Amino acid sequence: MNRFRDNLSKGIMVTVGSLITAALAFAGYFFLFRVLERFMDPENTYNFVSWARVGYGVFWLVLAFLVYQTRLREWGKAVILAGALTTFMAAVNVQYYQRPLIGGVLSVLVVGSILYFLIRKKKEWFHYYAVAIAVALAWFYM
Repeated sequence: MNRFRDNLSKGIMVTVGSLITAALAFAGYFFLFRVLERFMDPENTYNFVSWARVGYGVFWLVLAFLVYQTRLREWGKAVILAGALTTFMAAVNVQYYQRPLIGGVLSVLVVGSILYFLIRKKKEWFHYYAVAIAVALAWFYM
């Protein structure tokens, strides 16, 4: 029964934490967008949007990779991974909305790479669950 309770609590923490992390990541992007719009784009040309959007998504992926090198609790790593993956897939797919095949292929490659990493590191089930949450959130966002 203790194992069931432990798995249930980790599942709940990953679910709630992933939603919060994704929301904070999107809020962070909105804040970054407003700052860049204010200080770098006084003429409202929005030339910065594409590099800022994709760069922000890549930043989150790098952050998630670095977090996996720390001693943070495993469910915390999964939460960061879910937020990072959601942010990256949303950014790439919005960037390539006119060419959905490119965004889809990039997303599949990144998700596949992350799954390969998780399998090689023999991570627990909730890491894969975090990836599933991220894919669902990104798909919902699209």
